[in-house]
Amino acid sequence: MNVNNDEWDLVTGFIEYGYSAEGMEHVSEVGYVALPASMISDMKSRIGGADFVKAGDTTNEPEGGTINIAGSSTVFPVASAWGQAFSNANSAYTVTVAGGGSGAGASKVCSTDTDSVHIGDMSRGWKSSEADAGTDGYTYKCLDSDITVTQLIVAIDGLSVVVKKGGAADQCITSMGGLSMAQLRWIYSDWSESKLEADGLVMSSVTPNNDNDGVREWSDLSDSGACADTEIKLWGADSDSGTYEYFGEQVFCKKCFADANPESEGFDTARGYQNSADDNQIVNGITGDENAIGYFGYASHEENEKHPKGSQRLLTMTIMAPQELVTL
Repeated sequence: MNVNNDEWDLVTGFIEYGYSAEGMEHVSEVGYVALPASMISDMKSRIGGADFVKAGDTTNEPEGGTINIAGSSTVFPVASAWGQAFSNANSAYTVTVAGGGSGAGASKVCSTDTDSVHIGDMSRGWKSSEADAGTDGYTYKCLDSDITVTQLIVAIDGLSVVVKKGGAADQCITSMGGLSMAQLRWIYSDWSESKLEADGLVMSSVTPNNDNDGVREWSDLSDSGACADTEIKLWGADSDSGTYEYFGEQVFCKKCFADANPESEGFDTARGYQNSADDNQIVNGITGDENAIGYFGYASHEENEKHPKGSQRLLTMTIMAPQELVTL
């Protein structure tokens, strides 16, 4: 979360509640890892080190008002949980939370127009095109306005790579024992196979059953009968999302992803990469197509699997050597 430094009088109680024991319980409830005590102490120092506000304790309740929050879909579950609990305990407050992606969070918290928010949610760092970093490492000066913001860490998240449970993609990956990071890169990359090989991928091990028809199919990955001769469909976050940037930075060429030159590597939009700032739309796209693979924040996977008919197969994504596997 990034707080407009002109709005601390309004938002301090909300932020302090978030860092309380009860607030961290909400972090765990929505599928994230709560911050350790040392990190909470650090975050607390960024807002002046005031005593925490416990839900239900309104002895020193401020005057109240409406707190507007927007941005990252990854941070959305935490902001929503905090907002609901805080406003329930403090009737003078209303907390509104909207998505839109990390890019929207950055632009809206820096905005001086009617679309401005008090807190901009981001699941990535600030870009040099958005703000200048202060010497303390957590204060940022917006480039498009005179607004300064304080960056706060609210939870620890993971990235989920998923396919439809029991679908063609799931059966293929299960038969192989998992996907390698190199295979995941081949699946999503807009680089040609020859270019990927020139960059170090051993295509004979990445796609040992490639029929060289120019279509990236599940059957290219293995000659197992479980791998269908069907095109791999791609789903994921949009380019304003911090999840998009994190996935690209971990999977694609380290020096090439999102680089503004003809050699940059990115998601293969020519093959129909479907993207959205709404995790639910990505979930629906994956569960509605057995040949699809997609990614989003781990909390979205956890939320989906709470339902009796949870229908995603989670592939655990870790940063690993090429020969190791992303296991089911």
